[in-house]
Amino acid sequence: QNRRIPNLSNAIADAVNLEQVLTSQGWGVNICKNISVSEAEKALSNFSKLVHDNNGPCIFAFCGHGVQCQGKEFLLLSDSLDYPYAHDFFENALRRQSIACDDV
Repeated sequence: QNRRIPNLSNAIADAVNLEQVLTSQGWGVNICKNISVSEAEKALSNFSKLVHDNNGPCIFAFCGHGVQCQGKEFLLLSDSLDYPYAHDFFENALRRQSIACDDV
């Protein structure tokens, strides 16, 4: 039986606090809350373009669940499935239902 990843009680508050700190220091911030894998891919594509166009320092932060499988880390999004543990068997499913940290 597949279940969705449970919400973390402080993840959004942590992201909002980080946004406030960075904004107060003059950073431009784009915050995404409870997004799906496809929404995250679009947000990362926009972030990549922004970094390329501005050619300056940037910060990427993620407040949420993550998992490691075969030595690779994955960010789990709102539509990622909850696996009881990560095995080799799950890597292909993780690649389809998460964002590999290597791709960020």
